[in-house]
Amino acid sequence: MKIEQIRQVLSIYQSGSINKAAHHLYLSQPNISNSLKSLERELQQKIFIRSHHGIELTEFGKVFVQNAQGLLKYADQIEAAAKDFSSAKAALSFSVSVSYLLFAQVIFRRMMEKYENATVNFRYNQTSVSEIVMDVHDRNVELGLISIPTLEKK
Repeated sequence: MKIEQIRQVLSIYQSGSINKAAHHLYLSQPNISNSLKSLERELQQKIFIRSHHGIELTEFGKVFVQNAQGLLKYADQIEAAAKDFSSAKAALSFSVSVSYLLFAQVIFRRMMEKYENATVNFRYNQTSVSEIVMDVHDRNVELGLISIPTLEKK
């Protein structure tokens, strides 16, 4: 039994029709029907009684729907927790755009080595001065380093 099958059964139940559930889930009607048949074979129980008038839950189907609603509530909570953990890891990042500066490469490599066991996503982008300015302006990077040789001579 797969979570997606449970979602499909609940969608069929809530919409009152396999066709409407398929439309709501952006799936084909045969795909949902086959998924439902597969689940019923696995459980060795019918969930719906199908007729020309629509669908109706069997006695087992009523028990299934009641438990499936609670199960999906917990599955949704697990998925939300996973996203929270992923976004917490993704929040630790450091990116820099630089023109060709040898010392910047050395410093950045040392920093990556120092924090190699941490969950920090480093990004080093060596590019043109105009791209560096755009990266900083668009907040695509935390740091932009530009060398202006004419100022160094004065």
